[in-house]
Amino acid sequence: MGQLGLSLDDFLDLTPFEFTEVYKSYIEKEEAKYRVSWMQTQIIALSNMTPQSKELFETVKSIGQENTPKEKPEESTKERFNELKNKFL
Repeated sequence: MGQLGLSLDDFLDLTPFEFTEVYKSYIEKEEAKYRVSWMQTQIIALSNMTPQSKELFETVKSIGQENTPKEKPEESTKERFNELKNKFL
């Protein structure tokens, strides 16, 4: 895993909340780089397996759609927790 890009002084000045936000941003950036790399690998492999294919463009488009990040679940609230608890108890 790479560095967060913070000097020691900046790191020590962060509150726990600020550190969490910086770390979340770093993880999102790394995951995006991984997704792009993986998509490129899939496209290269596919183009090598099916050269001159007219269907390659459609397949590449579908690979891009498969690799898009899923929506994050909405944050839980106390009301939602109680609703689910009552539903399953």
